[in-house]
Amino acid sequence: MSAPALTSLRVLAVDDDIFLLELVREMLLGIGITNVMAASDGHEALTLLDAATTTAPDVILCDIDMFGMDGIEFTRHLATRKFSGGFATMSGSPQRLQRTVAALIEERHLRFLGALEKPFSGHALLTILQRMNAGPAAGAPPTESARGPLPIVTPEEVRAGIAAGYVRLFYQPKIHLDTNRVVGVEALLRWYDPVRGMIPPLSIVPVAEDHGIIEELTYAVFRVAAEQQAAWQHAGYDLVIAVNISADDLLRYDFPDQLRTIVQQTGANTSRITLEVTEGRLMTNMASGMEVISRLRLMGFNFSVDDFGTGYSNQEKLRRLPFDEIKIDRSFVSGAVESATLRAIVESNIGLAHALGMTVVAEGAEREADTALLRSLACDEVQGYFYCRPVPSDELIAWKIKWESVHLRD
Repeated sequence: MSAPALTSLRVLAVDDDIFLLELVREMLLGIGITNVMAASDGHEALTLLDAATTTAPDVILCDIDMFGMDGIEFTRHLATRKFSGGFATMSGSPQRLQRTVAALIEERHLRFLGALEKPFSGHALLTILQRMNAGPAAGAPPTESARGPLPIVTPEEVRAGIAAGYVRLFYQPKIHLDTNRVVGVEALLRWYDPVRGMIPPLSIVPVAEDHGIIEELTYAVFRVAAEQQAAWQHAGYDLVIAVNISADDLLRYDFPDQLRTIVQQTGANTSRITLEVTEGRLMTNMASGMEVISRLRLMGFNFSVDDFGTGYSNQEKLRRLPFDEIKIDRSFVSGAVESATLRAIVESNIGLAHALGMTVVAEGAEREADTALLRSLACDEVQGYFYCRPVPSDELIAWKIKWESVHLRD
């Protein structure tokens, strides 16, 4: 069996630390890996594995010490299920224990990719994943991926790049399933250095987070998105731009004021901007978050719960917070055609969202069959490679015009 391409890997991250799960997801997205599932302990991970009969993960990243089923017991169940993918530990446990666990994993004939010592970097994670291409021997040296090693970017270079306008955005369209109209886009970070070329976000975002530059980066991304929304609106294109923000942004009382300033400077229409917040970190401080969200809603912004179904929010939080839409995670959409369990999850999430008066967007539509199923389940909107990969703004408009000229229906 040939090794899968790095960007096509399906990854399951298992840890009871919500922040770490979100950080790992961001690292993986920076590498180009978009098919990511998350679980809070071994029990939840086994439930996902049993449900994903046709889309089992290629790699599992797992903590050793968790409140529920720990990673050690979890490996026993993986061995029983004859899991054939790669397995790596994420742990801050003593080295001696980690070595024992590594030996146990190999004894159980699981493919051990190595140990990630908490806290770990994006480069360390990439090195572990590259071992999927190193053959079956555990601990074999990694081969060079098609993307090559991650470029090293210093904090000073990140600050200078923000000031110099290195932030770029690519856009992936969102299609209304009833009409096939392109109703919006998701904005995705890219970083363009005129000397070094395009640099993956994973080389930028962790550096910004570790050195107190993440707020500057967030505002730079939002500014580019706001400028693009205003330009599209001026040109007659009514597209809603979704911008990913951190749940931590919603705990900063000055966040609405900062966005207000950018909106006033760019002439953007806040009613055509959606702020996407990942479900897994929603919401560590409900009082602060509710105040900030309420102020942003008064300004006209829309809100979306991203990666719905992979985190830890509940119906009560969704009821109390003024969200407009949920985005069903691609890990549930992919394979739902073949899996009755995944289809039931998707259908129940659509029903829940509609009962709460929310729009539903499904991520990860890769095939025409995925789209047909989502349409039959009354999903509102969809995005995925079946339609269009993330592209620059000019390509997006050209694609939209061509797509709607062929597929638009009343």
